[in-house]
Amino acid sequence: MTTDHEEIAEIVRVFFAAFSTEDGVTERMTALRYLFLPAAIIIRTCGGEPTIYGVESFIAPRERMLTDGTLTDSASGPRTATPTSTATSPTTSAPTARPVAGA
Repeated sequence: MTTDHEEIAEIVRVFFAAFSTEDGVTERMTALRYLFLPAAIIIRTCGGEPTIYGVESFIAPRERMLTDGTLTDSASGPRTATPTSTATSPTTSAPTARPVAGA
């Protein structure tokens, strides 16, 4: 049996692995789609105004860039944050992973 932390770590791994230019883009995009509920929304909050995406409107342009030569030699990974508190409450016990990709 896996712990919640291990399952969340796997979700984060699959999410960021999807944005690599290595072979297997189609398989990674399929795995990425599987992570989301069909009606999920993704909200990009970095930069200017927030941008809201559905699953396909989020994935499609990124998949296109990974397959049409726009991106070469690229990979993404989570940023790790240093916790600002040593408290062990559920809300402060682990750092938050944030996307690095220019999504």
